[in-house]
This record gives sequence, C-alpha cells and structure tokens, in this order.
Amino acid sequence: MPRASLARRLFVVAISLGLVGGGCAAKPAEPPLWADSKFTVGERDRAILRGLDFIEELVEKDKPFDDNIGDLLWCHYAIEATTPDANLRELAGDRGREMAKRWKKGVRGLPLDANIFEVWDLASTLYVAESLGMRHDDLRAQLEPAIAKYSAKTWLGFDPQTDAPPNKTYTILGKEACIAANAPRIQSATIVVEDIEEVGAKGRAGKRGSGSLGQPVKASGGKFGSSGKTGGGKLGSGDCPKVKVTMTNLDVFYDAMITTYFGDRFGVTHGATFADFTQWIPQLYPYATQEQVGSSVFYDLIYTVTHIVYTHNDYGKKRIDPADLPEEFRFLRETFTVPLEDNDCETFAEYVDTLKSFGVTPEADVNMARAIESLMSLQNFDGSWGDPFDNVYNRFHTTWTAIEGLRDYRFDDGDR
Repeated sequence: MPRASLARRLFVVAISLGLVGGGCAAKPAEPPLWADSKFTVGERDRAILRGLDFIEELVEKDKPFDDNIGDLLWCHYAIEATTPDANLRELAGDRGREMAKRWKKGVRGLPLDANIFEVWDLASTLYVAESLGMRHDDLRAQLEPAIAKYSAKTWLGFDPQTDAPPNKTYTILGKEACIAANAPRIQSATIVVEDIEEVGAKGRAGKRGSGSLGQPVKASGGKFGSSGKTGGGKLGSGDCPKVKVTMTNLDVFYDAMITTYFGDRFGVTHGATFADFTQWIPQLYPYATQEQVGSSVFYDLIYTVTHIVYTHNDYGKKRIDPADLPEEFRFLRETFTVPLEDNDCETFAEYVDTLKSFGVTPEADVNMARAIESLMSLQNFDGSWGDPFDNVYNRFHTTWTAIEGLRDYRFDDGDR
C-alpha cells in the first residue's frame, strides 16, 4: 500500500487531538464570570476550593483550631446554608461537621468561674455547632441560665429597650481589660499594652486585638463576631497590669448589634432583642465621610454598615430590597472605591458580599467587577488571600471573606 502523504498524516493527528471536526470533539471553553470578564467560572470555583483547603490546613494544629473555632464553624455553615453549588455545599458541610465533632470532644462544660466573655464564646460556638447538626444538650443547659443572669446593660453597656447606644469612649484597665483582650467574646476595640497602674475598673470590650507589647492594635470586622480582624496570640497573665482597652461609640454599637442578633438565634436574649437594638440604627444617619472622621474611624463605620446588612440578610440567606436599607445601600455604593484604592481586599470583599444581597451585579456595577477580578488576581500561591506573613486569624479571616466575595448565593427568593 502506498504511504499516506504528509498532509494526510497531519490531518489524522489533528483529528485525534480534537483540533478539527470528527473523532473526538474539543473540550468546550469554560464560560466567563460575566460577558467581558478576564476570568472564567471554572477559575473562580477552583480559587474558592483552594481557599477552603488553605483554611483546613491552617488550623490543623490544636491552638489555631481552638482559638478560632467559632468563626471556623460559621465559615463552613454559612457556605453550606447559602451556596447554590451542590459540590461546594457538601464539602463545606462535611468539613464543618468534622470540626464541630472535634470541638465537642474538647468541651467539658461551662467552667464554674466562667466570666461573661467565656459564656459568650461558648454560646456563640454552640449556636453554630447546632446549626451544623451537632447538639450538646448538657452545655446548652448550663449556658441558658448563665446568659440570662446578666442584664442588658451588663451585656451591651446600655439597655436598648430604653436607652440609645452611648456616644462616648470607654476605657478599661488592668485585670478586666486583660480578660477582655483575650476573650473571643470581643467585637471591636483598641487594645494598648503599656505600663499602667492596675486598677479594678469594670467595663466591656470589643473585638480581640492583642498585638505586640507597647503597640496599639485596632481590631474590627469579623463576620461572625467572635475574633478580631487583627487578633493574634493571647496575653500572658503577667501583662495584665499593662493592658488598656478603649471602646468608641461605634465599637459599642457594633458589639450590641452582633450580641443581640446571635442571642435571638441562640434562643436566649442577652437582656434585649435584636429588634430592641435596630430602632437605634438611624442614630448613625447620615453616615459620615472619610474626610469628616478620618481613615481609622471610617473603616470602623464600614464594618458597622456591612454588619447591619449581614444581620438583616441573615448572613446571605435573604435578598434585601434597597428601599429597606436605603442609607446602607447608598453608603456602600458611594464609598466602594475607598477600599479598592487602598487595595484592602478583605474590606472590598465585604462590599461585594453585602451588595450581592441588594441585587447588585458585576455586569451592572464597575466597582463590583473590579473588586471580583482583583480578588481573583490577589490570591496567594498557597490558596490564601492577604499578607502571607500575618497571624493565623488574619490569614484565615481574609481568606474566608475573599471566598464569600467570590462565590454565588442561593437567596430565599431562589435567585443566585
């Protein structure tokens, strides 16, 4: 038989590789995230999975796991409860339940001398463990009376049934501040470690932030509200005489919002309900600009606004009509460029995450498109987002928030 011509042989090779019609069809191209996006749906989905794998590896050891368990469980539960992706839902749910089992094995109950921060820590963690299907009836039976014995003023610093959130700054010193600085109960505060005389001042504190000795640490954010944005290693007992915790009016406001929201869902109110608290939200209107209050306070305001949205959409479960939260919607749309210009991926991921529930899309909003493509570009080689040399909590939380900014939601109205 005559040998096939070179052209014929090349044609057969091309067919076998799917480069021309016949034989094996070419693999269809992955669809873009939106019409003119630089990234595909498949690339986005793989980035999310790499982020979740990073989180699982990050907290493999006991200390980072124990220090961040509340937020770890919430991260996986929130994805399972709200994603339309069946594979992602199964993965997040299975990992979350494994973490809940691991946590339950190490919980012996509420310590007899538990302080208010420890009560909150266990109650908030138990709430999300129960949401994942992991019951601990003995611990719940201990926690319910422990929560109820404190008044709203003790829990929140004011009673929202009768009083507006105080418009002042609190300072806590000494031993009480040391308890607060170490407690995952903390929502938002500035913690300074310095040489001061130990006093028995009582007070409240916000989110954990225990940085280097002699350095103020501003900690705020955190979707679940159990660990601080700049949280880190705990303070030793020898540092207690040197600790000062300062809470601004926004810290008190944010703290009360998170506490009453999760208290309602746990089934034991912390002296007041979330509905009692929400009547005071208009006290913040009109929202200040960065020029009016400065960068630090403005970022506190951003976290407060995003968490007003989170608590109203049940952390991604419900769609929100912009007419129901017009001030928050306007604030987020008008200030979106601030974290984008600062290249603060954790913060602009929260903008994307919250604006999704208002129905904003990257096709219709140039800032959302820019933020999502920035998240895709900023993922680290190990699957994380943010500073790869930062502490465990920051690495975890920034990565979690980026995942939330990238993924789709299954809102109650059935829309993505």
